[in-house]
Amino acid sequence: MLIINQIQKSILLLIALLTGVSSVLFAQADARRSLSLTEAYTLLEARYPALRNGSLWGQIQQQQEAQISADYQPGLHWKTDARVQSESVQLDTPEGGALPFEISQPLVTAQTYLEGTYLLLDGGSEDARKALLAAETAVQIQSVEVDR
Repeated sequence: MLIINQIQKSILLLIALLTGVSSVLFAQADARRSLSLTEAYTLLEARYPALRNGSLWGQIQQQQEAQISADYQPGLHWKTDARVQSESVQLDTPEGGALPFEISQPLVTAQTYLEGTYLLLDGGSEDARKALLAAETAVQIQSVEVDR
């Protein structure tokens, strides 16, 4: 049992050494080419697509601000409601007897109406939403710069 453990340890040591030597050899092959800091930044700008998203965040902010402003505009809404009954209820009069009225429920009912909205006072919520949106956009742009 002791001999098997020593053989396993020696095999693991040999594998670790071979892995370490191969990584050092490949690392030295890549280290021969030097890269200046300006070249590194140029490659970063060209190959890192998230850096191009800075202008997109500004466009997204403008679109969302336009949506916030549109939410506070006056509006007209046409609303309808229709219902269909599965069964009609009628009260029949007995033979020879007469009721002064007849009960009958319709099978279909529908209603429609026009609703108008106009916001008189929003309590500053529109400005607060826009300020929050501007702060979130600034955070996103700063996050892109930090990643850079």
